[in-house]
Amino acid sequence: MDIRVLVTSYDPIYLLGLKSLLENEHNIKISCCTNNQLDEYISHIPLHVAIIHIPFLDIETIEWLRSAKESANAVHFIIICTCYHHTFVPMAYEAGISAIVTSEMFQTQLTTILKQVANGQTLFLTTPPSSFCKLNDIEIRILQMISNDYTNKQISERLNISKRTVERHLSSCFEKLGVNSRTGAIAVAMRLKLIK
Repeated sequence: MDIRVLVTSYDPIYLLGLKSLLENEHNIKISCCTNNQLDEYISHIPLHVAIIHIPFLDIETIEWLRSAKESANAVHFIIICTCYHHTFVPMAYEAGISAIVTSEMFQTQLTTILKQVANGQTLFLTTPPSSFCKLNDIEIRILQMISNDYTNKQISERLNISKRTVERHLSSCFEKLGVNSRTGAIAVAMRLKLIK
């Protein structure tokens, strides 16, 4: 049986490279599109697997993929990205993504990954960045206070630290959680059950 695959990338040169890699494989039928055309292709072409190359995995992308998975439930999604934060992997799994791999892993294990995902297996062949450090207790307390609508000033008064220290802790939280806003930090922390 042929595996029908849609390949998409934000980078047209990478897209051509993926296409040429897959063209040499037996039993794989390929369609290509840009990331901007993805919604249209997923809803109009019968597919087994959609391979999506993105620069980084973030909450917005995961939510879009969750929506795409709901409208194309039979399609298995493989995400190829070089920049991710390990906290997004469980969210991606919950959203119905079948695999997250790096470009290098995909190129060296192409056939295996495609066949396993087409058969319904999930593969998360990424490893957390070595610089990852979990949120410390004060960062979790600050996130909990933010979720309870405390301002930075109120947090600094309550914890007896300067407002600038609160801001530094928030910056650290944003970096560790892979977000760029208070709302994003709260959303990720709640999903990871770090706060209530």
